[in-house]
Amino acid sequence: LELPFLLLIRATGRIITYYAHNYVNDLSVFAGQLNRSVNQASTKILFFGLQLYYRVLTQSVHRLIILDEGIASQWRQIAGSTPVLVEPLWISASRQKKKVFLLRRFTVVSFGFVSYYKGADWFAKLAKRFAALNPE
Repeated sequence: LELPFLLLIRATGRIITYYAHNYVNDLSVFAGQLNRSVNQASTKILFFGLQLYYRVLTQSVHRLIILDEGIASQWRQIAGSTPVLVEPLWISASRQKKKVFLLRRFTVVSFGFVSYYKGADWFAKLAKRFAALNPE
């Protein structure tokens, strides 16, 4: 669902940095949870669609930031010319916050579902205060 929005945002000339925390390269791990057999045609189609999604995603963004080197190596195999960087969240959370709020351009930060436990309430308050201080 996010790909059309990323493509539209990219079409406006915005720079997109995408944070990813996982990469599924083998659906056999999830086949039981999906109530599918590994050899079932629908599982193979689903896996093909997932790989296509990853490839389009990497071409839709300007860079990927991955939280783990092992997962980053998997992303690098399909990322083509899109840079894949590793920024462990537990090390760089405060540094990332500084980078985001030191930007001079309007910035949208989204981390999956917007929920209070992900800091959405804190981010909304801070973004409102930041916008009031920098009315561009």
